[in-house]
Amino acid sequence: MATITLEIPDELISQIMQLGDRFPEWLMVNLPDSNLYPSVSSFSDDEVRTLAKLKLSQNQNDRLGELQAKGKASELAEIERYELLALLQIYQFGQLRKSEAIAESTKRGFSVEKLMTEL
Repeated sequence: MATITLEIPDELISQIMQLGDRFPEWLMVNLPDSNLYPSVSSFSDDEVRTLAKLKLSQNQNDRLGELQAKGKASELAEIERYELLALLQIYQFGQLRKSEAIAESTKRGFSVEKLMTEL
């Protein structure tokens, strides 16, 4: 494994710190790597079903709603805009992977109707 040293501006560090426990998710979405995201076709049937049912966590979903509502009512602070963007990227990536899993479910002959009722 290689070690990388980055010089990051203090302002960016403070913004990252404000993301708190959402930073690892933001990082994964913004630094994609094919090794982090294996092909859905390599997943077991149970893993495909689980991925097809993927949703944001309740905390993420609540925070996304809060930021969207606040953004409609007033201007978001810069860190809130970054947080909103990160949550939207997490959501979009999740939807992409979920779509891949549903397509794989179809290829494997799963009942997509049954799967959709479980969502």
